[in-house]
This record gives sequence, structure tokens and C-alpha cells, in this order.
Amino acid sequence: MFARYVMSPRIDMEELTPFREFFDSVITPAQMESFRDNPTSWVLWVADSITADREWYPSQVTMSPKAVWYHRHTSPKSRDIFFVAGARTMGIPARIDPVTQKTQWADSTGIWHDALFTKATPATAGTSVSPKCSLSLRYKPSANIPDPKYYTHFTLSGITGGEPSLLSYPDFIPWSETFRDGQAIDAGQYMLVTGQRLADGGVLATVRILNLKPDITTMTDTLTIRHDDSRIQVIGSFDSESKYLPATGGAHRSILSTTGRGYYILGLLKPNHEPSNHALRDIAAMSRELEAAGRPIVLLYESPEDLSKAGLESFPAMPSTVTFGSDIDGDIAGKITEALNLSDPGLPVIIIADTFNRVVFLSQGYTIGLGQTLTDILHRL
Repeated sequence: MFARYVMSPRIDMEELTPFREFFDSVITPAQMESFRDNPTSWVLWVADSITADREWYPSQVTMSPKAVWYHRHTSPKSRDIFFVAGARTMGIPARIDPVTQKTQWADSTGIWHDALFTKATPATAGTSVSPKCSLSLRYKPSANIPDPKYYTHFTLSGITGGEPSLLSYPDFIPWSETFRDGQAIDAGQYMLVTGQRLADGGVLATVRILNLKPDITTMTDTLTIRHDDSRIQVIGSFDSESKYLPATGGAHRSILSTTGRGYYILGLLKPNHEPSNHALRDIAAMSRELEAAGRPIVLLYESPEDLSKAGLESFPAMPSTVTFGSDIDGDIAGKITEALNLSDPGLPVIIIADTFNRVVFLSQGYTIGLGQTLTDILHRL
């Protein structure tokens, strides 16, 4: 508590300034002791002395605490940073809550109090402790989304006065680490949004309104992510800047530099391996159609030695859009395995992705009619 919320100079995303030195020069030791003994009085002072104007100040531009002190007119965000900076200088633990963005100070027992600047009157005392509720979300894992991620698959927004405000949990934190076993949040009204992005840019979305009443300590609801098997959906991501070694030699190249912008096919193969050989024959059988589709195909073996053992000269002619090469230290295989949650990266692995790093198709292991399947999907993109 002391290290993070008293000593730390970092409050939000503001430019760091020597605010302690400044506050020490304008607030007397006696005043600091008074504020420290009664942090609510610091809330009241800020509410009465600093005017926060939402209309004239861009939300992401902040003034330094020193500038706020002298001008007394600023944005709500700069006012909140000013309050926290002053509180920390006085030894009062304070923060802008990273999830709710509420401005808060902590008492000697570690309980966080909301600083209510808009309601700061002697009657309301300018502070409150929000009642909490533990929210759990049930979810039935699917093959494509075994563990939904915040921002990618779902978000939760608090609704105040009819206006939603996004809860800022860590980027892409999984459901299993947040709402599976219950997450403590303030009582109130919330909007739960889920989404599954489609290859054409559309989104299969759901929106639910949840009411967490102050007298309810726990609540369980359902996290529903829509699927439509008749439409091509984004099932994961892959970095198109990943590099491989072309069969023709030379320097390492990125997938993007080979394929150009748009969709492409990427395959991981193994030499003298029947499922991999079958995939090659299926692709060769659809050479004309795959060339007509015009999408680049990159087929990689684990190493240049494996590539030389593959005996590619004995296979039917590949589409002219095919580029052979080798993975570098298993880098691409590792990224695909992690991004697509492959518990067993059995070869061959074939994906269709685009250079915005969206994966829309995955085939793993022995597959009949692979060339036809790839052609059908490319024509639907």
C-alpha cells in the first residue's frame, strides 16, 4: 500500500513531474497534518477549489498538478491526478482505480473510499464506500474459444446516468482469471457485451444488462459468445511479420513480405510423413483453382535439412502461388500453437490468415479434400 499508493510518482498516464516538491512549497506542514488526519477534508478542498470542465479539455490531455493549483480550472482527469498527487504527498494512500477509473483514498484499515467531487458538501462528506458484489460468469468452452479474453471476446461497462463506462481490466486477461470464479465489483447496473468477429469484418454480438443490487453479495450470469457455422469466423491471431527461411536461400523473410496484403495460406509440414504428403497432393490436385483464387501459399518444414528430405520433386506440380521454406527455430510453429490453443501441434497444420493477423481457418492432422476446402473458403472471403 505504501509503495504503490503513497511513494509511487505514477498515477495515470500523465507526464511525470516533481509534484511533491511543489505541494511541500504551497501547503504548510500544519495543513498537511490536518488533511492527513481527515482525508475527506482534502476531497472537500479539491471540490471547492478546482473547477473541472469536461467540455473544453480533451480527455487524454492532462495538466500538471502545479498548473492545476495555479489555474484552478482543468479537466476532470487532471483534477483527479491533482487530488491523488496531493494526497500522496501528504502520506494519504490514493489512486485512480485502474478498472473503474474512480478516484479513491484508503483509510488506515485499507478500505478504499470514492472521492465524490461533484457531491462534496458537508452533508455528504465528499466520500463514500461503494458496496461490493461478486460477479461470476458461466461459460461453456468451445474448440475455437476455450477461454475468452477481455476486450477480444467480452467487455463489461458500468452504467451511470444512462451512460456506459468501460471497466479497464488488463488487456486480454482471460475469463478464467477474472469472472469464472467471481470478481468483486461495485454494486450497480452493468452492460455485458460479447463478440465473435467474422472474416468479412462483421461481428456476432450480444448485449446484456446486469443489475447488481447493493443487498446482493454474489451474482451468477452467463457469458454467451455467438457462433454461426455458416459464416467464416475469426478464430485466432498470427503475426504476419514472423520470419522464415525461403527454400531459394538468402536472407530470412517475413510472411508479409512474401504474401503482400490480404489473405494467404500458411502450412507446417513434415518430410516423409503421410499426412503431410497427403496435404501436398490435395493442394496439387487443386492447382488451377488455387491459382485462380490468387492467394499466396507458404509451406514450411522445420529446417532446411527437413526441406531437402521432403522429395518435393516427386510430387505433382504445385500451384505457382506456392512458396516453400523452413521455420526458424520453430518460431512460427510455436506462435501458431500458442495463439490457436493447440494442445498437440500434430502436423500438418494449415491456416488461412490475413495480414491484419486474423486467422479464419485451421486444419490439423490428416484431412481428406484439403485442397477443395481451401479453395471453397478462399472464394467465400
